[in-house]
Amino acid sequence: MELVHFRMVMPAALTRPAVGLVTSHGSVLNLVVVRSSAIPEGDAVECDVVQGAANDVLSRLRELGVDRAGSIAV
Repeated sequence: MELVHFRMVMPAALTRPAVGLVTSHGSVLNLVVVRSSAIPEGDAVECDVVQGAANDVLSRLRELGVDRAGSIAV
């Protein structure tokens, strides 16, 4: 199984919705949340996504605004 690694940094207010989004997706594995780890204040979230689902997960995170309020590295 091929996996794509996602690393996101976001304001704390977006962490719960973003984690809810990725945990509800059946193709996300190895979720790690590190609170208060970003400057300016925010959280880091990392996960692995099955390769065929990466575009869908990325689109949903962008709809949530993670890319505008923080960053997403794939």
